[in-house]
Amino acid sequence: MIDFSKLGFIFSDTSRSRAYLQILISKNIFPKVYVLIESNDPQLIGKPKHKSKTFHTPLKYGGDFWSFDPDESVITTLNKRKLDYVKLNVQNINDPKVIPFLKTLNIENLIYSGAGGIILKKELFDLSINFIHAHGGLLPNYQGSTCNFYSIIEENLVAASVIIMNEKIDDGPIIHKIELKPDFQKDKMDHYFDPLIRAIAIVKAFECNPTLKETDKRKVVQNSMYFVIHPVLKHIAILK
Repeated sequence: MIDFSKLGFIFSDTSRSRAYLQILISKNIFPKVYVLIESNDPQLIGKPKHKSKTFHTPLKYGGDFWSFDPDESVITTLNKRKLDYVKLNVQNINDPKVIPFLKTLNIENLIYSGAGGIILKKELFDLSINFIHAHGGLLPNYQGSTCNFYSIIEENLVAASVIIMNEKIDDGPIIHKIELKPDFQKDKMDHYFDPLIRAIAIVKAFECNPTLKETDKRKVVQNSMYFVIHPVLKHIAILK
């Protein structure tokens, strides 16, 4: 298992972050430091906009059942477990205040779960820190946005790929991948199953590849960049 004393977790309060935090705790994975990006922007992509009526149906993967409560905020989860955290009052990770702060942490690996649509600036990658990201899709075949809806239509599968981020979109070294059939309520993909599958992939990456070495040499795949799916295509995927 990865060295937790050199691991951090930086996040906004999104559905994805809620899944990551709850699943990591459920598997006794406790990073050295938790950093909450507290933005006042209500339009941040991925931010839960309404109660999901406590939908948290377990998903079976690897002989285990996985679930999280999408209505439980990250602060509630942290407080319930009496876990200390640092709050940064910035819009996103690219704020000038963030880099000096990260330099004080003495960590080697940092799980990143900020709001969607944020491209990390080059200066962050000049730090001696691996930014760990779980992409919602099977890399390198599906890069970009809403990839799992496209892969449902094309191959009837969903996936998550854990990478060490670099300056390019979904282009860093792949350290673990999981894939499964979408035998669940696909209309719950955005704020439940997609975050949950990504969280599972991170746990499995730490279990199966604690040194975080590249496990899948990338091949050039033509037409692998996908953009936010059209509502009609999304509906087709949900009904499939």
